[in-house]
Amino acid sequence: MIVVSDTSPISSLIRIGRLDLLKDIFQKVVIPSEVHKELLEMKNFGWDLSIFENADWIETRVPSDTILLSQVIVELDRGEAEAITLAKELNANYLLIDERKGWDMAKSLGINAIGLVSVLIQAKTIGYIPLVRPVLDELREKGGFWMGKKIYQQVLQIVNE
Repeated sequence: MIVVSDTSPISSLIRIGRLDLLKDIFQKVVIPSEVHKELLEMKNFGWDLSIFENADWIETRVPSDTILLSQVIVELDRGEAEAITLAKELNANYLLIDERKGWDMAKSLGINAIGLVSVLIQAKTIGYIPLVRPVLDELREKGGFWMGKKIYQQVLQIVNE
């Protein structure tokens, strides 16, 4: 299985100390070079990135489809553009992305985009977390993760919490 990730799902999980969920569910995650660079910038804000830096299951790659990249980067920031380009190049099973504009662009290119909430639902389904609510609450409080009340309630309804 090939999973490519944008910055925000990984940075949110780093902030709450739950990066392990990606390894548990996907075993391996590929990130583009710009996403790697953006994640390392978290150090400038005092975040401990040792768990990320020691994650041998996260592979960094440089996207090679410069034509697609140049088309996508017109609409998105460089990290999202590289993640989408890399997901398309690798024919990834999933692109992990939370920003709506990037999500829409990925879908328009035939990429199977999922968000961090889908990862949490999967983590509960498989049994890696007993409840989604506490993790979701921590993401909202400490992880820089924004979610409206209506969607929050819908997610909790999906997982019967």
